[in-house]
Amino acid sequence: MKKSYNISLPWTLLLLVFLALFSCQREEQEIIDETDEEDTITANSVLTNLLVQNAAAESSQDNFIDGNSCTSIVYPISVVVNGTEITLTSESDLASVVTLLNQSTTNTDTVEIVFPITLQYSDYTTIEVTSQSELLNIISDCADFPQDLLCLDFVYPITFFVYDANQEESTDVSITSDLELYQFLSGLDDDLVLSISFPLEIILQDNSTQTVTSNLELTALLQSCVDNLPEPSEFAQIISNGSWYVNYYFDDFEATATYQEYQFSFATDSTAHAYIGNSFIIGSWEYNEGTPPQWELDFGSDDPLDEFNEDWDIIQVSDQTISLQDDSDDDSIDSLIFGREPSDGNNTALSEFIQNLTTDSWFVTLFEEDGDDETSNYNGYEFTFETDNSALADNGVNQIQGSWTVVPQGDDFIVEFDFDSSGSGNPLGDLDDDWLVLNSSMEIIEFAEAGSGSPDTFLTFEREPNNSTPDPAELRSTLEAGTWYVDTFLDAGEDDTNVFDGFTFTFNPNGTVSATDGTEDVDGTWSVALSGDILVFDFDMDSPINDADDDDYEALSFSETEVTFVIRDSSNNIEDTLIFKQN
Repeated sequence: MKKSYNISLPWTLLLLVFLALFSCQREEQEIIDETDEEDTITANSVLTNLLVQNAAAESSQDNFIDGNSCTSIVYPISVVVNGTEITLTSESDLASVVTLLNQSTTNTDTVEIVFPITLQYSDYTTIEVTSQSELLNIISDCADFPQDLLCLDFVYPITFFVYDANQEESTDVSITSDLELYQFLSGLDDDLVLSISFPLEIILQDNSTQTVTSNLELTALLQSCVDNLPEPSEFAQIISNGSWYVNYYFDDFEATATYQEYQFSFATDSTAHAYIGNSFIIGSWEYNEGTPPQWELDFGSDDPLDEFNEDWDIIQVSDQTISLQDDSDDDSIDSLIFGREPSDGNNTALSEFIQNLTTDSWFVTLFEEDGDDETSNYNGYEFTFETDNSALADNGVNQIQGSWTVVPQGDDFIVEFDFDSSGSGNPLGDLDDDWLVLNSSMEIIEFAEAGSGSPDTFLTFEREPNNSTPDPAELRSTLEAGTWYVDTFLDAGEDDTNVFDGFTFTFNPNGTVSATDGTEDVDGTWSVALSGDILVFDFDMDSPINDADDDDYEALSFSETEVTFVIRDSSNNIEDTLIFKQN
């Protein structure tokens, strides 16, 4: 016998609602459980990482105060701007600092922070900073913290459906701010799978709004923020991460020690900071595309940072080194190198190499490529390298122009030669390469081809060509021709050239030498002799220009217009240098 059931209408509706909810929950659970990023995301998804970057605390609006793009100021804060102390209570007060800087009549703007202050990182954590040295440490460590995108804003709330694979449970989470979004996504467990409740309303940088309806749309929009960072983004990222120090500065002479006490930072808003003592100098930077690209720096018009106010050619950029060069007004090349560690105040080895290379002329005594000795290709060529980075190869028939540059690489130096290699039988194109300096002195410079673990190409320059014998008569006739002046006199490394300022020398065939500055005449004697393979120059002058006399000099090199004499110590190292140039 069949049983019949009589179900009232209200109970029927209740049952239908229950079944519908159960069905929806099962369907929703199945959707969330998918691992396809077109619909879901996980802790390590590309979209998750982009959302975290965009939700990070904004930290670039006050870069010209805190000097980095990893932290922002927690107000209030007091600063001394060009001697005037003001208190900032909110981000809007930053405009008053800019106003004071613009009103200043000083050549260089300085800002001093009144400590202690509180800074907030892009991950919303805070730190109390009690001194300038602590702030500099934070700037140095800036590269270790994530950078915010600052590309777009969300219209909150945003709802995430969350599925826990371990518990097989689904929940939903409502997010109402950037802070909540950052904390929620940064702390995701690997077992969680998320689905965003679309559509979302997005506020773009121009304050317009856009509706986003899928993960793919949202990913593309956020990725466009990354792609549209100021070009080149790699350069901007490198220079804005952490602190920099002057490892080398050369302007006619090596002057690294002048900047030994400075620490530099370059923020993404194109502000630059030079920290010294308890204050910092505000500057600016700009990247200019070209061949080569240029980095424009401006630190005001006060010494010594005004020397950096140039459009620097970018020679080399890495996470650890920025090498720059500039054609100065006196037709020489200035060099500036930033590194991650403070300098000891000078780069004596590099200065010595430049002095060696640019003093007098050189001859190729070895060029070996892949085991083949090709030195004879350069017989008859005399090379000169000038401080303006120009070079000349003269074979008595043709004068071939070229250039040279040197870039420190750790404890090594990499030299690049570039000669005009056109014309039949011209071998100089083989020298156009990057060369690692193996050995450098006033007599010999040895190179190996750079960029390979086991170099197979070697180059050596020396002061005399192969199989040459010095000729005393040639040096005598050179000195007797015309008049001369002392271009350089280094006494045990100390520059005493000024002793001879204004004096013109005449070397007479009878072994006498006379010098005059127009008001005073000084007499002396000179001679040239051959001792083994060395030309010996004996020089004896009366007071007041007798600092360099009564010594036997070795003639290191000579030409029609320049003669270089040296004195060596007991270890055969050059102790004194005396260079005459023809008037």
